[in-house]
Amino acid sequence: GQVRFGGDEAEARAVFEFAKLAGIKAITSDVDDEAIAVLEPLTEEYGIRIAVHNHGRNHRYGRFDQLDEIFGKTSDRFGLCADTAWFLDAECEPLEAISRYGDRIYGVHLKDFVFDDDGKPEDVILGTGGLDLPQFMKDLNEIGFNGYCSIEYEGDADNPLPKVKECVKVVEEVIAAL
Repeated sequence: GQVRFGGDEAEARAVFEFAKLAGIKAITSDVDDEAIAVLEPLTEEYGIRIAVHNHGRNHRYGRFDQLDEIFGKTSDRFGLCADTAWFLDAECEPLEAISRYGDRIYGVHLKDFVFDDDGKPEDVILGTGGLDLPQFMKDLNEIGFNGYCSIEYEGDADNPLPKVKECVKVVEEVIAAL
């Protein structure tokens, strides 16, 4: 998931306090513009980074140019939670995200999509849609990525566990081959 930050310092501080207690190194976030001035000092005070979550073609930080804009006006305490499927949705290559933002990737949401004729995304097992999972993991390894990585699968809402298990198996196989 992600935390939406507005400009309220007390609300933001409460999130940072929780993150500190939980040992969280980066908070996956959707950041309003007015929140940047509130968050910059909190990231320094708490030693906790902000990982901006890209969320597809209709999101304010869905594309590379939009991410470039926020990173251009923030310190390196603001980075990326790279959601691989939502990059695909925004017609951005997930592999390029690594080369563009490598030192600012603080988290990864591994997710994969295929798209129907109308462009509607559908969750699939990792590596069976548009995501080149082996190359993505290799590239993360090569940049020394040490942030958090989670598997996301939101298909089969009534019984997602079998597909989630398949995703875990695929990731384990890819990691073992590195």
